[in-house]
Amino acid sequence: MRKLELVSIAWLLVLLQLAIANKVDGAGQAKPGCNDTCGNVTIKYPFGVGKDEKGHNCFLSKSFEVNCINGVPTLAIADLHKVFNISEIHFPNQVVLESYRIMAVDCTYTDQLPFIVNVSFDLASPFKVSAQANRYRAMGCDTTAYINNTGASFTSLCETQWMMSSGKKKQGGLGQCQIAVPGASRGYIYHVTDQFDYKKSACWRNCSYAVLADEEFEFSKDVLDSYLDKQSGVNTSIRFPLVAEWAIEDGLCGADNTSKTCGTNTWCQNTSSSESGYHCFCKLDCEGNPYLNDTAGCRNGDAPFPSIPVALAAASGTGSSSNVEPPKRPLQSQQQMRTLFPGGFKQPEIKVPTLVLQLNSDEVLRIEDDLNAVNVAVSKWEVIVMLDAWERSGGRLYEVARALKLVIGERAYLLIGERVDVVAVVRASGVVLFDQGW
Repeated sequence: MRKLELVSIAWLLVLLQLAIANKVDGAGQAKPGCNDTCGNVTIKYPFGVGKDEKGHNCFLSKSFEVNCINGVPTLAIADLHKVFNISEIHFPNQVVLESYRIMAVDCTYTDQLPFIVNVSFDLASPFKVSAQANRYRAMGCDTTAYINNTGASFTSLCETQWMMSSGKKKQGGLGQCQIAVPGASRGYIYHVTDQFDYKKSACWRNCSYAVLADEEFEFSKDVLDSYLDKQSGVNTSIRFPLVAEWAIEDGLCGADNTSKTCGTNTWCQNTSSSESGYHCFCKLDCEGNPYLNDTAGCRNGDAPFPSIPVALAAASGTGSSSNVEPPKRPLQSQQQMRTLFPGGFKQPEIKVPTLVLQLNSDEVLRIEDDLNAVNVAVSKWEVIVMLDAWERSGGRLYEVARALKLVIGERAYLLIGERVDVVAVVRASGVVLFDQGW
Protein backbone atom coordinates (compact mmCIF):
# COMPACT_ATOMS: atom_id res chain seq x y z
CA MET A 1 0.00 0.00 0.00
CA ARG A 2 1.41 3.36 -0.96
CA LYS A 3 1.80 5.98 1.73
CA LEU A 4 0.12 9.34 1.21
CA GLU A 5 2.61 12.18 1.07
CA LEU A 6 1.57 15.39 2.82
CA VAL A 7 1.83 18.21 0.31
CA SER A 8 0.61 21.79 0.58
CA ILE A 9 -2.88 21.79 -0.91
CA ALA A 10 -2.54 25.44 -1.85
CA TRP A 11 0.67 24.70 -3.78
CA LEU A 12 -0.88 21.69 -5.51
CA LEU A 13 -3.87 23.73 -6.60
CA VAL A 14 -1.60 26.45 -7.98
CA LEU A 15 0.27 23.84 -10.02
CA LEU A 16 -3.01 22.31 -11.15
CA GLN A 17 -4.38 25.64 -12.33
CA LEU A 18 -1.20 26.35 -14.27
CA ALA A 19 -1.30 22.85 -15.76
CA ILE A 20 -4.89 23.33 -16.88
CA ALA A 21 -4.05 26.66 -18.49
CA ASN A 22 -1.25 24.98 -20.43
CA LYS A 23 -2.81 21.61 -21.24
CA VAL A 24 -6.40 22.57 -22.05
CA ASP A 25 -6.84 26.14 -23.26
CA GLY A 26 -3.15 26.78 -23.85
CA ALA A 27 -2.90 23.98 -26.39
CA GLY A 28 -1.17 24.52 -29.73
CA GLN A 29 -3.13 26.33 -32.39
CA ALA A 30 -3.47 25.96 -36.15
CA LYS A 31 -1.99 23.44 -38.51
CA PRO A 32 1.50 24.59 -39.61
CA GLY A 33 1.33 26.96 -42.57
CA CYS A 34 -2.28 27.97 -41.81
CA ASN A 35 -3.81 31.08 -40.30
CA ASP A 36 -4.30 30.64 -36.57
CA THR A 37 -6.67 33.57 -36.08
CA CYS A 38 -9.78 35.05 -37.66
CA GLY A 39 -10.48 38.48 -36.26
CA ASN A 40 -9.87 38.13 -32.53
CA VAL A 41 -10.73 34.40 -32.42
CA THR A 42 -7.97 31.78 -32.17
CA ILE A 43 -8.48 28.91 -34.63
CA LYS A 44 -7.24 25.59 -33.26
CA TYR A 45 -6.79 22.47 -35.37
CA PRO A 46 -8.83 20.27 -36.12
CA PHE A 47 -10.66 23.52 -37.02
CA GLY A 48 -9.08 25.48 -39.83
CA VAL A 49 -9.52 28.21 -42.43
CA GLY A 50 -8.90 27.53 -46.12
CA LYS A 51 -5.72 25.87 -47.42
CA ASP A 52 -2.01 26.18 -46.76
CA GLU A 53 0.62 27.26 -49.32
CA LYS A 54 0.81 23.71 -50.71
CA GLY A 55 -2.93 23.53 -51.26
CA HIS A 56 -3.64 21.20 -48.34
CA ASN A 57 -6.72 21.71 -46.18
CA CYS A 58 -6.09 23.55 -42.91
CA PHE A 59 -8.95 21.61 -41.27
CA LEU A 60 -9.28 17.93 -40.43
CA SER A 61 -12.51 17.43 -42.40
CA LYS A 62 -15.22 19.57 -43.98
CA SER A 63 -17.15 19.48 -40.70
CA PHE A 64 -14.36 21.49 -39.05
CA GLU A 65 -13.94 23.98 -41.89
CA VAL A 66 -14.19 27.62 -40.80
CA ASN A 67 -15.11 30.51 -43.08
CA CYS A 68 -13.42 33.79 -42.21
CA ILE A 69 -15.23 36.74 -43.78
CA ASN A 70 -14.36 40.29 -42.69
CA GLY A 71 -12.72 38.92 -39.56
CA VAL A 72 -15.81 36.94 -38.49
CA PRO A 73 -15.38 33.13 -38.21
CA THR A 74 -18.32 30.81 -38.92
CA LEU A 75 -18.75 27.06 -39.37
CA ALA A 76 -18.64 26.58 -43.13
CA ILE A 77 -21.10 23.69 -43.42
CA ALA A 78 -21.90 22.51 -39.87
CA ASP A 79 -24.15 25.50 -39.12
CA LEU A 80 -27.02 24.44 -41.38
CA HIS A 81 -29.13 27.59 -41.01
CA LYS A 82 -26.17 30.02 -40.93
CA VAL A 83 -27.19 31.36 -37.53
CA PHE A 84 -23.94 31.51 -35.54
CA ASN A 85 -20.50 33.06 -35.40
CA ILE A 86 -17.64 31.31 -33.59
CA SER A 87 -16.65 33.05 -30.37
CA GLU A 88 -14.15 30.58 -28.80
CA ILE A 89 -12.74 27.11 -29.45
CA HIS A 90 -11.85 25.05 -26.39
CA PHE A 91 -10.11 21.73 -25.95
CA PRO A 92 -11.01 19.02 -25.36
CA ASN A 93 -14.55 19.23 -26.78
CA GLN A 94 -16.28 22.63 -26.86
CA VAL A 95 -16.87 25.53 -29.21
CA VAL A 96 -18.69 28.66 -28.07
CA LEU A 97 -21.04 30.00 -30.74
CA GLU A 98 -22.90 33.30 -30.63
CA SER A 99 -25.89 34.83 -32.39
CA TYR A 100 -28.48 37.57 -32.06
CA ARG A 101 -30.99 35.29 -33.82
CA ILE A 102 -31.57 32.78 -31.01
CA MET A 103 -33.82 34.99 -28.86
CA ALA A 104 -37.53 34.20 -29.20
CA VAL A 105 -39.78 37.24 -28.72
CA ASP A 106 -43.50 37.95 -28.38
CA CYS A 107 -44.37 41.65 -27.99
CA THR A 108 -47.99 42.78 -27.74
CA TYR A 109 -48.24 46.47 -28.57
CA THR A 110 -51.48 48.42 -28.25
CA ASP A 111 -50.59 50.88 -31.02
CA GLN A 112 -49.23 48.52 -33.69
CA LEU A 113 -49.09 44.89 -34.80
CA PRO A 114 -47.43 42.31 -32.51
CA PHE A 115 -43.73 41.70 -32.93
CA ILE A 116 -42.99 37.96 -32.90
CA VAL A 117 -39.73 36.07 -33.40
CA ASN A 118 -39.56 32.26 -33.41
CA VAL A 119 -36.23 30.41 -33.34
CA SER A 120 -34.97 27.38 -35.23
CA PHE A 121 -31.41 26.18 -35.73
CA ASP A 122 -29.54 22.97 -36.58
CA LEU A 123 -25.93 21.89 -36.29
CA ALA A 124 -24.48 19.10 -38.39
CA SER A 125 -22.27 16.27 -37.15
CA PRO A 126 -20.00 16.25 -35.17
CA PHE A 127 -21.53 19.16 -33.23
CA LYS A 128 -24.19 18.85 -30.53
CA VAL A 129 -25.77 21.37 -28.20
CA SER A 130 -24.18 20.98 -24.76
CA ALA A 131 -26.72 19.82 -22.19
CA GLN A 132 -24.33 20.56 -19.35
CA ALA A 133 -23.41 24.14 -20.27
CA ASN A 134 -26.69 25.52 -21.68
CA ARG A 135 -30.11 26.29 -20.22
CA TYR A 136 -33.41 27.27 -21.82
CA ARG A 137 -34.59 30.43 -20.08
CA ALA A 138 -37.68 32.61 -20.32
CA MET A 139 -38.39 36.08 -19.01
CA GLY A 140 -41.64 38.01 -18.86
CA CYS A 141 -44.55 39.04 -16.67
CA ASP A 142 -46.73 36.09 -17.69
CA THR A 143 -44.88 33.92 -20.16
CA THR A 144 -44.99 30.41 -21.53
CA ALA A 145 -41.95 29.35 -23.56
CA TYR A 146 -42.09 26.12 -25.59
CA ILE A 147 -39.13 24.12 -26.87
CA ASN A 148 -38.48 20.87 -28.70
CA ASN A 149 -35.46 19.43 -30.44
CA THR A 150 -35.46 18.94 -34.18
CA GLY A 151 -35.74 15.18 -33.78
CA ALA A 152 -39.01 15.69 -31.85
CA SER A 153 -37.75 13.39 -29.08
CA PHE A 154 -37.86 16.19 -26.50
CA THR A 155 -40.64 18.68 -25.79
CA SER A 156 -40.96 20.93 -22.77
CA LEU A 157 -42.09 24.35 -21.59
CA CYS A 158 -40.94 27.01 -19.16
CA GLU A 159 -43.47 29.28 -17.44
CA THR A 160 -42.94 32.57 -15.59
CA GLN A 161 -45.21 34.26 -13.10
CA TRP A 162 -45.92 37.94 -12.69
CA MET A 163 -44.29 39.30 -9.55
CA MET A 164 -46.83 41.55 -7.83
CA SER A 165 -46.31 44.61 -5.65
CA SER A 166 -48.76 46.85 -3.81
CA GLY A 167 -50.08 50.16 -5.07
CA LYS A 168 -53.12 51.86 -6.53
CA LYS A 169 -52.34 50.36 -9.92
CA LYS A 170 -51.19 46.82 -10.31
CA GLN A 171 -47.47 46.86 -10.88
CA GLY A 172 -45.39 43.84 -11.80
CA GLY A 173 -41.85 42.78 -12.43
CA LEU A 174 -40.25 40.27 -14.73
CA GLY A 175 -40.48 36.64 -13.73
CA GLN A 176 -37.87 34.13 -14.88
CA CYS A 177 -37.69 30.39 -15.33
CA GLN A 178 -35.14 27.97 -16.75
CA ILE A 179 -34.99 24.30 -17.68
CA ALA A 180 -32.25 21.89 -18.74
CA VAL A 181 -32.15 20.30 -22.18
CA PRO A 182 -31.14 16.74 -23.08
CA GLY A 183 -27.79 15.74 -24.49
CA ALA A 184 -27.08 14.54 -28.02
CA SER A 185 -29.40 17.09 -29.71
CA ARG A 186 -28.06 18.97 -32.72
CA GLY A 187 -30.84 21.54 -33.09
CA TYR A 188 -33.88 23.12 -31.46
CA ILE A 189 -37.13 24.89 -32.31
CA TYR A 190 -38.70 27.20 -29.76
CA HIS A 191 -41.10 30.09 -29.34
CA VAL A 192 -42.60 32.16 -26.55
CA THR A 193 -46.19 33.26 -25.82
CA ASP A 194 -47.04 36.45 -23.96
CA GLN A 195 -50.23 35.91 -21.93
CA PHE A 196 -50.22 39.09 -19.87
CA ASP A 197 -53.25 41.42 -19.81
CA TYR A 198 -51.59 44.77 -20.43
CA LYS A 199 -54.90 46.66 -20.56
CA LYS A 200 -55.64 45.96 -16.89
CA SER A 201 -52.17 46.00 -15.40
CA ALA A 202 -48.78 47.56 -15.95
CA CYS A 203 -45.62 45.63 -16.74
CA TRP A 204 -42.08 46.68 -17.42
CA ARG A 205 -42.47 45.95 -21.12
CA ASN A 206 -45.18 44.43 -23.28
CA CYS A 207 -42.94 41.54 -24.27
CA SER A 208 -41.91 38.01 -23.36
CA TYR A 209 -38.56 36.44 -24.20
CA ALA A 210 -36.90 33.02 -24.34
CA VAL A 211 -33.38 31.93 -25.26
CA LEU A 212 -31.31 28.74 -25.23
CA ALA A 213 -27.87 29.92 -24.19
CA ASP A 214 -24.84 29.37 -21.99
CA GLU A 215 -25.94 29.11 -18.36
CA GLU A 216 -23.20 31.57 -17.39
CA PHE A 217 -24.68 34.30 -19.57
CA GLU A 218 -26.39 37.04 -17.54
CA PHE A 219 -29.96 37.10 -18.86
CA SER A 220 -31.28 40.32 -17.31
CA LYS A 221 -33.54 43.30 -17.81
CA ASP A 222 -30.52 45.42 -18.74
CA VAL A 223 -29.70 43.06 -21.62
CA LEU A 224 -33.29 43.18 -22.86
CA ASP A 225 -33.35 46.98 -22.64
CA SER A 226 -30.52 47.04 -25.16
CA TYR A 227 -31.77 44.16 -27.31
CA LEU A 228 -35.16 45.30 -28.52
CA ASP A 229 -36.86 48.58 -29.38
CA LYS A 230 -40.32 48.68 -30.89
CA GLN A 231 -39.25 51.43 -33.29
CA SER A 232 -35.91 50.04 -34.54
CA GLY A 233 -36.42 46.30 -33.88
CA VAL A 234 -33.62 43.91 -32.88
CA ASN A 235 -30.18 45.22 -31.93
CA THR A 236 -27.91 42.86 -33.88
CA SER A 237 -24.87 43.75 -31.76
CA ILE A 238 -26.38 41.93 -28.75
CA ARG A 239 -25.31 38.31 -29.17
CA PHE A 240 -26.13 35.33 -27.00
CA PRO A 241 -23.58 32.51 -26.44
CA LEU A 242 -24.44 28.86 -27.07
CA VAL A 243 -21.97 26.10 -26.12
CA ALA A 244 -21.68 23.20 -28.57
CA GLU A 245 -19.69 20.00 -28.04
CA TRP A 246 -17.67 18.24 -30.72
CA ALA A 247 -15.77 15.00 -31.18
CA ILE A 248 -13.76 13.24 -33.86
CA GLU A 249 -16.17 10.86 -35.59
CA ASP A 250 -13.98 8.84 -37.95
CA GLY A 251 -14.15 5.72 -35.78
CA LEU A 252 -13.20 4.73 -32.25
CA CYS A 253 -9.98 4.50 -30.27
CA GLY A 254 -7.89 1.37 -30.64
CA ALA A 255 -7.31 -1.09 -27.82
CA ASP A 256 -4.03 0.68 -27.03
CA ASN A 257 -5.76 4.09 -26.69
CA THR A 258 -4.48 5.37 -30.04
CA SER A 259 -6.11 6.56 -33.26
CA LYS A 260 -5.07 7.68 -36.72
CA THR A 261 -6.11 11.26 -35.94
CA CYS A 262 -4.32 11.75 -32.62
CA GLY A 263 -0.82 13.16 -32.95
CA THR A 264 2.45 12.16 -31.29
CA ASN A 265 2.68 11.80 -27.49
CA THR A 266 -1.08 11.47 -27.13
CA TRP A 267 -3.75 9.12 -25.85
CA CYS A 268 -7.23 8.59 -27.26
CA GLN A 269 -10.50 8.53 -25.29
CA ASN A 270 -13.90 7.46 -26.67
CA THR A 271 -16.70 9.91 -25.86
CA SER A 272 -18.89 7.26 -24.18
CA SER A 273 -20.13 3.73 -24.65
CA SER A 274 -23.37 4.97 -26.24
CA GLU A 275 -21.92 7.45 -28.75
CA SER A 276 -19.49 7.26 -31.64
CA GLY A 277 -16.43 9.47 -31.61
CA TYR A 278 -13.42 10.27 -29.48
CA HIS A 279 -11.07 13.00 -28.26
CA CYS A 280 -7.29 13.22 -28.19
CA PHE A 281 -5.24 14.30 -25.17
CA CYS A 282 -1.57 15.05 -24.59
CA LYS A 283 0.20 12.52 -22.40
CA LEU A 284 1.33 13.50 -18.93
CA ASP A 285 4.31 15.91 -19.00
CA CYS A 286 3.51 16.94 -22.58
CA GLU A 287 1.76 20.02 -23.85
CA GLY A 288 0.54 21.27 -27.21
CA ASN A 289 -2.14 20.37 -29.72
CA PRO A 290 -3.00 16.64 -29.49
CA TYR A 291 -4.26 16.59 -33.09
CA LEU A 292 -0.93 17.66 -34.60
CA ASN A 293 2.41 15.88 -34.92
CA ASP A 294 6.03 16.60 -34.06
CA THR A 295 6.88 20.11 -32.80
CA ALA A 296 3.40 21.41 -33.62
CA GLY A 297 1.76 18.75 -31.48
CA CYS A 298 2.27 17.45 -27.93
CA ARG A 299 5.82 18.21 -26.92
CA ASN A 300 7.68 16.92 -23.92
CA GLY A 301 7.47 19.52 -21.22
CA ASP A 302 10.94 21.06 -21.20
CA ALA A 303 10.00 23.81 -18.76
CA PRO A 304 9.74 22.75 -15.10
CA PHE A 305 6.95 23.87 -12.82
CA PRO A 306 7.56 27.45 -11.69
CA SER A 307 9.07 28.17 -8.32
CA ILE A 308 6.71 28.59 -5.38
CA PRO A 309 7.08 32.41 -5.23
CA VAL A 310 6.45 32.78 -8.96
CA ALA A 311 3.44 30.45 -8.92
CA LEU A 312 1.90 32.07 -5.86
CA ALA A 313 2.41 35.49 -7.44
CA ALA A 314 0.64 34.27 -10.57
CA ALA A 315 -2.26 32.82 -8.60
CA SER A 316 -2.77 35.93 -6.48
CA GLY A 317 -2.19 38.42 -9.29
CA THR A 318 0.82 39.98 -7.54
CA GLY A 319 4.49 40.09 -8.41
CA SER A 320 6.21 41.22 -11.57
CA SER A 321 6.85 37.96 -13.37
CA SER A 322 6.16 38.44 -17.09
CA ASN A 323 6.23 34.81 -18.22
CA VAL A 324 3.50 33.42 -15.95
CA GLU A 325 -0.12 34.46 -16.44
CA PRO A 326 -2.84 34.12 -13.81
CA PRO A 327 -4.67 30.80 -14.28
CA LYS A 328 -7.85 30.82 -16.32
CA ARG A 329 -10.89 28.60 -16.26
CA PRO A 330 -11.14 26.71 -19.58
CA LEU A 331 -14.65 27.76 -20.59
CA GLN A 332 -15.25 30.98 -18.70
CA SER A 333 -11.92 32.78 -18.62
CA GLN A 334 -13.23 35.56 -16.42
CA GLN A 335 -13.88 33.15 -13.54
CA GLN A 336 -11.17 31.52 -11.46
CA MET A 337 -11.36 27.85 -10.66
CA ARG A 338 -13.01 26.98 -7.36
CA THR A 339 -10.37 26.13 -4.80
CA LEU A 340 -10.08 25.19 -1.16
CA PHE A 341 -9.05 28.77 -0.44
CA PRO A 342 -11.87 31.07 -1.60
CA GLY A 343 -10.45 33.89 0.52
CA GLY A 344 -7.15 33.91 -1.37
CA PHE A 345 -3.76 32.34 -0.78
CA LYS A 346 -2.49 35.02 1.58
CA GLN A 347 -5.44 34.78 3.96
CA PRO A 348 -6.88 31.31 3.42
CA GLU A 349 -10.38 30.46 4.53
CA ILE A 350 -11.25 26.79 4.51
CA LYS A 351 -14.27 24.70 5.43
CA VAL A 352 -12.94 21.69 7.29
CA PRO A 353 -14.33 18.50 5.74
CA THR A 354 -16.36 16.20 7.95
CA LEU A 355 -15.96 13.20 5.66
CA VAL A 356 -13.34 11.88 3.23
CA LEU A 357 -14.49 9.26 0.73
CA GLN A 358 -11.71 7.19 -0.88
CA LEU A 359 -12.81 5.31 -3.99
CA ASN A 360 -11.21 3.35 -6.81
CA SER A 361 -12.31 2.83 -10.40
CA ASP A 362 -13.46 -0.76 -9.92
CA GLU A 363 -15.77 0.17 -7.06
CA VAL A 364 -17.43 3.00 -8.96
CA LEU A 365 -17.92 0.97 -12.15
CA ARG A 366 -19.03 -2.22 -10.43
CA ILE A 367 -21.34 -0.87 -7.76
CA GLU A 368 -23.90 1.69 -8.96
CA ASP A 369 -24.96 2.36 -5.35
CA ASP A 370 -21.54 3.92 -4.75
CA LEU A 371 -22.51 6.94 -6.86
CA ASN A 372 -25.82 7.20 -5.02
CA ALA A 373 -23.98 7.10 -1.71
CA VAL A 374 -21.62 9.84 -2.88
CA ASN A 375 -24.60 11.97 -3.90
CA VAL A 376 -26.19 11.58 -0.46
CA ALA A 377 -22.92 12.32 1.34
CA VAL A 378 -22.15 15.55 -0.52
CA SER A 379 -25.72 16.71 0.07
CA LYS A 380 -25.37 16.42 3.85
CA TRP A 381 -21.75 17.15 4.77
CA GLU A 382 -18.58 18.95 3.78
CA VAL A 383 -16.91 16.17 1.82
CA ILE A 384 -13.65 15.45 0.03
CA VAL A 385 -13.93 12.65 -2.53
CA MET A 386 -10.57 11.08 -3.39
CA LEU A 387 -10.32 8.84 -6.46
CA ASP A 388 -7.37 6.47 -6.22
CA ALA A 389 -5.16 6.21 -9.31
CA TRP A 390 -4.27 2.52 -9.19
CA GLU A 391 -6.04 2.19 -12.55
CA ARG A 392 -3.31 2.28 -15.19
CA SER A 393 -5.63 3.09 -18.12
CA GLY A 394 -6.02 6.82 -18.47
CA GLY A 395 -9.21 6.35 -20.46
CA ARG A 396 -10.86 4.21 -17.80
CA LEU A 397 -9.83 6.58 -15.01
CA TYR A 398 -11.17 9.51 -17.05
CA GLU A 399 -14.59 7.86 -17.41
CA VAL A 400 -14.83 7.25 -13.66
CA ALA A 401 -13.62 10.75 -12.78
CA ARG A 402 -16.11 12.30 -15.18
CA ALA A 403 -18.97 10.26 -13.66
CA LEU A 404 -17.99 11.38 -10.16
CA LYS A 405 -17.70 15.02 -11.26
CA LEU A 406 -21.21 14.92 -12.75
CA VAL A 407 -22.57 13.63 -9.44
CA ILE A 408 -20.56 15.98 -7.23
CA GLY A 409 -20.72 19.16 -9.29
CA GLU A 410 -19.50 22.06 -7.17
CA ARG A 411 -20.89 20.68 -3.90
CA ALA A 412 -17.69 18.94 -2.79
CA TYR A 413 -13.98 18.67 -3.57
CA LEU A 414 -12.84 15.95 -5.97
CA LEU A 415 -9.18 14.95 -5.67
CA ILE A 416 -7.54 12.46 -8.04
CA GLY A 417 -4.36 10.54 -7.34
CA GLU A 418 -1.30 11.31 -9.46
CA ARG A 419 -2.99 12.09 -12.80
CA VAL A 420 -2.79 15.84 -13.41
CA ASP A 421 -3.97 15.31 -16.99
CA VAL A 422 -7.23 13.66 -15.90
CA VAL A 423 -7.72 16.30 -13.22
CA ALA A 424 -7.41 19.01 -15.88
CA VAL A 425 -9.85 17.41 -18.29
CA VAL A 426 -12.67 16.80 -15.78
CA ARG A 427 -11.94 20.02 -13.86
CA ALA A 428 -11.47 18.32 -10.53
CA SER A 429 -10.43 20.30 -7.44
CA GLY A 430 -6.90 18.97 -7.02
CA VAL A 431 -4.34 16.20 -7.31
CA VAL A 432 -2.93 13.90 -4.63
CA LEU A 433 0.72 12.83 -4.88
CA PHE A 434 2.11 9.59 -3.46
CA ASP A 435 5.62 8.68 -2.37
CA GLN A 436 5.98 5.97 -5.03
CA GLY A 437 5.32 5.67 -8.74
CA TRP A 438 3.39 2.88 -10.35
